[in-house]
Amino acid sequence: MAKKIQFVSFKWEAGMKNRIPERWVIEGKLSVILDLIRWAAALVVVLSHVKGLFFLNYSELANPAWYLKPLYAISSLGHQAVMVFFVLSGMLISANVMKLVEKGRWSWSGYLLHRLTRLYVVLLPALLLGLLWDHAGASAYGGTGVYEGLPEDRFILDYSSADLLTSTEFLGNLLFLQGIAVAHFGSNGPLWSLSFEFWYYILFPCMVLAIGSRANSRKLLYALAAVGIAFLMGERMLLYYIIWLLGFALHLLPAKLSRAGIAGAILCPLLALAALGGSRFYAVPMSEFSQDLLLALAFSGVLYCVKLVYYRKPAPSPTIRQTASSLAGYSYSLYLTHFPILVFLHAMAYDRNAQKWQPDAIHLAYGAVLFVGVSVYAWMLAQLTEKQTAKARRFLERMVLRPPSSRKRSFYNQIK
Repeated sequence: MAKKIQFVSFKWEAGMKNRIPERWVIEGKLSVILDLIRWAAALVVVLSHVKGLFFLNYSELANPAWYLKPLYAISSLGHQAVMVFFVLSGMLISANVMKLVEKGRWSWSGYLLHRLTRLYVVLLPALLLGLLWDHAGASAYGGTGVYEGLPEDRFILDYSSADLLTSTEFLGNLLFLQGIAVAHFGSNGPLWSLSFEFWYYILFPCMVLAIGSRANSRKLLYALAAVGIAFLMGERMLLYYIIWLLGFALHLLPAKLSRAGIAGAILCPLLALAALGGSRFYAVPMSEFSQDLLLALAFSGVLYCVKLVYYRKPAPSPTIRQTASSLAGYSYSLYLTHFPILVFLHAMAYDRNAQKWQPDAIHLAYGAVLFVGVSVYAWMLAQLTEKQTAKARRFLERMVLRPPSSRKRSFYNQIK
């Protein structure tokens, strides 16, 4: 077994070691709500891509119906939904890391096995399916120009998918180097965020261990590793690490507040949203990251209020808990597999009629069928991939973390 490392208590929690793990616990109603948010964010990403690939932009509509404005507004939040993913990821992963560290049970082998199993059990099939859909689409509908990048798709598909179907991109995405050394693989643009997530998974424990390890040599080693990873990630990825860390910061805030504190907790996200809305209304120049940070701050504030209300509250019922878990249980598959098939269907539609759809009743119905169909497609894939994560993890734990002699005995027992 991997050797466990001893840690010192962090300064902000000195003398509270027995109570420390409680702040990292996510269970009951809070866990249910986080699952539902994760599922909803994945749906918003898919909705935004259905709208972007198939429908006219709102500015191109003549006399749009009243209900189209909120529908277009919601379906324009795909990028913002990824910021929600980052905050949620920071909240969940940092809690897992800190629980292990504070209990003195940290091991890199166990942590990496858990993280990589979770990532690869969906990533590898997603890359292969993306290759299949892109190759089929480029072969059958290459004349439409969809796979080369159309001017009308410039806001969502502004690249040549065919040029990105290379072994270099494939291997680079397997190693989470998209955005660092390679581009995303094929048409699957949503892969960009996966490399961000992976390197945050590595950087965060390095930073924690640089503070919490007992031996100065280990502190130095982890500090150097953190600096090296930061250089590898680059400026943009590091900026968005701030958003990821907002999820970690939620654990450091008080679990109970006075009335004035509650008012402040409610006011902060409102101010962030007001600043974001004001910057757009008054055309104040802001970078994309500044807008994303304001949105992430607002969401973090809302999430903190949710945590204040539901922290350590039991789940409402096993049925609701299981439903929320099942819905969230295919969100990763949905995010990672939906785009190539949508691009394929977009090319098929353009092969018949090379123009975007008007959002009339019939085409909105088509869009709804696409949205539901792709969600069902991802759910079916998840039954074969994401839902098997625990089994794959247990198998790898037996094969990787057990001593060789134990693995040999286990193998002999199986064939007897």
